[in-house]
Amino acid sequence: MSATTDMGSSPCNYFCQFNGTQTLCLGCFRSKEELKNWTHLNDREKGELMSVAAKRMHSYIAVNLMRANFDFPIVEVNEE
Repeated sequence: MSATTDMGSSPCNYFCQFNGTQTLCLGCFRSKEELKNWTHLNDREKGELMSVAAKRMHSYIAVNLMRANFDFPIVEVNEE
């Protein structure tokens, strides 16, 4: 996820990917509902969502790297 200084800008990186029951985009780690509501959020809410999305991304990477080291299948991202 790329950081933005302008909270009016979308954090979308055009790598939208939802697979199966997955509820978060693997490009920006926002839910479909969060994607839909982005333009209605104020700057504070956008900043909070960016922080949550970054935490989701870090958790996803950490879990999948750990699982890869133990030869387990990759898990899907779920909402908090």
